[in-house]
Amino acid sequence: MIPGRDRLCSGILILADESAKWRCAGLRQIDRLLLGLNEHAGRVPGHDAVPVCIYWDQLGSTSHVADNRLPHLRLIDHPDEFCAQIAKDNGSIVLVSTHLVIARPTSSSDLDNLLRTAPVCIPAQDFIAQLSSGSLTSLRQQLRDVEASAWQRHLSDAGPREWIYLDSVEAIPACERRLLHGTGKSQDGFVARFVNRPISRTLSRFLLRTSLLPNQCTLLLLLVPLAGGLFLLRGDYFGFLLGAILFQVHSALDGCDGEIARLKYLESATGSKLDEICDRVATLTYAVTLGIGLSRQPGSSVPSQWFYLIEGIIAALLIGVGESLLTRVTQMSQTTTAESNRYPDYVRRHAPSFNPGDHLKLWIINHSKILFLGEWATALFSQLTKRDVFNLGFMLLALCGRPAWILHILAAVAGVILVFGLKSLFVTRLSGARVVRATD
Repeated sequence: MIPGRDRLCSGILILADESAKWRCAGLRQIDRLLLGLNEHAGRVPGHDAVPVCIYWDQLGSTSHVADNRLPHLRLIDHPDEFCAQIAKDNGSIVLVSTHLVIARPTSSSDLDNLLRTAPVCIPAQDFIAQLSSGSLTSLRQQLRDVEASAWQRHLSDAGPREWIYLDSVEAIPACERRLLHGTGKSQDGFVARFVNRPISRTLSRFLLRTSLLPNQCTLLLLLVPLAGGLFLLRGDYFGFLLGAILFQVHSALDGCDGEIARLKYLESATGSKLDEICDRVATLTYAVTLGIGLSRQPGSSVPSQWFYLIEGIIAALLIGVGESLLTRVTQMSQTTTAESNRYPDYVRRHAPSFNPGDHLKLWIINHSKILFLGEWATALFSQLTKRDVFNLGFMLLALCGRPAWILHILAAVAGVILVFGLKSLFVTRLSGARVVRATD
């Protein structure tokens, strides 16, 4: 058995054939298989690396993803060395083919759960005997038959799909759709789930066929709200409408970078921070350009022109300062145990449906007594106050010829965010000081 683990096997042997070079959702099959095994192996902390060997057919070997991206796997180049090491411990080998596409793990998934549903496990001595007798061709076909049969049984299960079986190149498009469907977040509201995600996944399928990186996608999509701001500057009905539509398009496509990152195993703290900065730039652009556009409306009086211009600038300043405060509160609350205890049981039970920075929403739930109306009312409030709902609502307001309402809502929400940010910063610091005094 693998040291430090109670595992079903002592190592994993990948029987690679021509399918190793198939590209599915932006990655070659051999790379996706290794990255998937590595992620599942890393779900349990404090483990030793899992021995893995790739046995190529007569087509010869090819390069694979760099070893530094596989910290939870220990790649062994020579099958003889791999088998001898496993046989010495009287262990078993799990066989997998490059026809398997491993999905991203769920919260309860790890390598053992994956191996229970997919591959074949045989004693190392039996594999060594087949290796020395040259009968691997039949073993490859048997493995593919077993995987295909297991996939048919897997389809009838009600649980999540741990893996997908590719029997041919023609099955890749359907596989990509399945993988993209699994990139949604638990925080997605009904607008994101039924409007934005279908749009972003359509574009992501195309972008995955290119060499575009997630951070490049984030910066490229920032051009959409900037173009929307140019339309808002026109100050007429069609300018407001086209601008609001472009901001809604950005909201819909904003998930592309994350979908690409998850499917290519390229998530990073830098990418998350860049996405947050670009979202903030888009919001600030919305407020400033909308205020300027409203001030340029034909026939408007001079006082109203100055009012809209100042309101747009103030809204942008409030948004910038308020969201910066909320970010600071988030960082401080992570080190203060008293902060999480201020939220009711509803929030703790439904934590996956909230974004990490939803302190304003959590504070309102905790202090507005909305829970007395029932959990359905709280859930409805949580859904209606998501960013994607606001962007869709703003587009509808522009369609109805009410762009000024958009600016008023932005300014009002920004003011509430600032007030809450200041209050939360004070409370968090006070809680932290009490914790420090209690530990002294």
